[in-house]
Amino acid sequence: MRLADDVATCASMAISLEACAHPKPGNVDRLHDFSDTKLQHFLATASAVFPWMRRACWRGYRVRRGTLPPSEAALGWIIKGAVLSMLRWQKGGNTSLGSIILLVPLSAAAGACGKLPVGLDRLRDWVGKLAKATTPRDAVEVYEAIRRVRPGGIGKVSELDVMDPSSTKQIVEKQITLYQIFERSAHYDAIAREWVTNYRLCFEVALPEFENLLRRGFSFSEAVAQAFIKLLATSPDTLIARKAGWEKAKWVMRAAKEVYEAGGVLTDEGRKRVLELDRSLRAKDNLLNPGSTADIACATSMIALLRGAKP
Repeated sequence: MRLADDVATCASMAISLEACAHPKPGNVDRLHDFSDTKLQHFLATASAVFPWMRRACWRGYRVRRGTLPPSEAALGWIIKGAVLSMLRWQKGGNTSLGSIILLVPLSAAAGACGKLPVGLDRLRDWVGKLAKATTPRDAVEVYEAIRRVRPGGIGKVSELDVMDPSSTKQIVEKQITLYQIFERSAHYDAIAREWVTNYRLCFEVALPEFENLLRRGFSFSEAVAQAFIKLLATSPDTLIARKAGWEKAKWVMRAAKEVYEAGGVLTDEGRKRVLELDRSLRAKDNLLNPGSTADIACATSMIALLRGAKP
């Protein structure tokens, strides 16, 4: 199906374009690698997840046609499949767990919209419907995917800890859906918060900035980088919070706000401050890597592509 191919292409391109965008303080970009995770690993991931984003689109399309109930969109199974494919096809470890968790519902929602380019309100409406229709089976699949990845700084929580095998039994016995899991974790995890706020940061904070810059003639890379800085200036990065503590995450947010107010990547002074912030974040053994912000910037990039933007 042409639609499924096109939507999966948007998802794969979003991963590649976000990874390459420069400058993105503290993250892998086209000029910076980490010691264990490099740009090539993100590009490999972009290709590896294509079939799973295609499946997500197709199932969303079937939901729209009425041949599949929303509860059987199988977002959890698709997330798990994409994560395992990510790990299978590259040696850089966890490149894109958060991005995958955000891109799968977007792919399914785009399928439910029925055509590209998508309408913004319709896309967001379908994202919310599909997320709320998730099941305990979806939760179990996502827990299994996260356990395979073992993301950095994941820590422990008092209830339904993802690394505790007994959590799976509790999810099944209490019939807790994936959406409900994310509701419980939204206060400390930005990716979960996007799910339960219907992608608020993507749609309301980053996308207007992103599309405005494209209309003004800035490059796709500049739009990604500037949207990334605005996101980082808006909300503490929860990956930094898990690895280095909330005070560090808030310090990075305040520093990003100063960078954004100076113009970010759009002015000479702003770019100078972006590079200064980048150096300060890279001096901490990647503890100050704003990975959650990068995932949200990636999802924003996909929305822009679904709406017809081109690099």
